[in-house]
Amino acid sequence: MTEMITYEGGGRAHAIDYDFTLLPMDALIDLAKLLTKEEPAHGRDNWRKLSLSDHICHLSAHLAEFSIRANRSQHTVEGMAYHLERVAARALMALAVYNTNVRCDGCASTEKTQ
Repeated sequence: MTEMITYEGGGRAHAIDYDFTLLPMDALIDLAKLLTKEEPAHGRDNWRKLSLSDHICHLSAHLAEFSIRANRSQHTVEGMAYHLERVAARALMALAVYNTNVRCDGCASTEKTQ
């Protein structure tokens, strides 16, 4: 268990070894909106059923689309955001799948995916 810390007002809590204020909250809100919008079509947590390589493949496709559009003068902000949001979502999904299936120490399942 982590050490206890005492705050200025006298409150105590376990220390947290990471700082969530370092995350770009506006981008995380965009990702939450995307996943909420897509959930009816794909099902909640459907992404957990895909392999790491599936996520990397989809991430790569959206990154390629973004790159192609970035090099064209007729790209739109919405079109660019569409692909960047999906790159970010797939990166988080890939990391979660990796953490669950590859880096997971002491997990109930020892099955590893790609």
